[in-house]
Amino acid sequence: MNPRPTVIITGSSGFVGSALVSYFFKLGFQVRAFQRRLPKQSDPPAAYYSFDLAEVKDQGFAGADYLIHCAYQSIISRQEKKSDMNTDIEGTKKVISLSRKYAIKIVFLSTISAHPKAESYYARNKLLAEGLFDTKKDLILKLGLVLGDGGGLFGKIISSLTNNKIVPLVGGGRQHIQTIALDDLCRIIEIGINKNIVGNFTIAHPSIITMNELYRKIARCIGVKPLFIPVPLIVTYRLSQLMEMMGFKLPFTSENVLGLKDLKTFNTNPDLEVFGLKVKDYKTTLNQLSFLSNANQ
Repeated sequence: MNPRPTVIITGSSGFVGSALVSYFFKLGFQVRAFQRRLPKQSDPPAAYYSFDLAEVKDQGFAGADYLIHCAYQSIISRQEKKSDMNTDIEGTKKVISLSRKYAIKIVFLSTISAHPKAESYYARNKLLAEGLFDTKKDLILKLGLVLGDGGGLFGKIISSLTNNKIVPLVGGGRQHIQTIALDDLCRIIEIGINKNIVGNFTIAHPSIITMNELYRKIARCIGVKPLFIPVPLIVTYRLSQLMEMMGFKLPFTSENVLGLKDLKTFNTNPDLEVFGLKVKDYKTTLNQLSFLSNANQ
């Protein structure tokens, strides 16, 4: 009888990472969850390891078959940006080195906003990290906005709509965006692992929508009717910078605002065909998310 495959998931306490822990555990994988803080209770009962990109240790790598790299150093303040970018890159280099040492197949999660003209540190960092991988050995997935139960940028949007009667539409909400359902993403990673797919792929539903459309659809799903106010992107960016310098927290960060500016759209059909999976559009995804439909009950 063959032993169950073992998968390492870095950043396992995050929005996508925690979903992957549950998904692969249910598939019968032995899951090693790498995260900064160890949970008091583990659900599912995966093997949890203390992990920090600032100090990657040779612990928990030996004997693993796959590694899904979700971890990144979130950037909070302007002063932290340069050091956090270095932490991300140097930490990722160590993750790759240890994965090579133990012949572990790597899946790296990047973003659709990572391109040469990107201005946000997050997108620029992801693009730099992409260059560290070998597309003949590794699988790189550039993700659209991930929609699913949990946090991430999607969670911030929901929080903003739920808790505010007036919601700013950055740049008038005219930015074009593509989405991917969290469960579809998990399935694509599973297919990539099982079929040993390598290379760099853009993963999002082919349809292109505006942020305005997405915000209004989410608002209808959760039964709220905020007043949407168009605000110029540069004004929002400067305001968020000022608030961060003063120590105030807004529902969004200056990095989030630049991320909206960085958005690009792609014909994702050829890449999705490689995985043989028809992914859901944003309307179907939102209609199927139980926490949205129950939010107003």
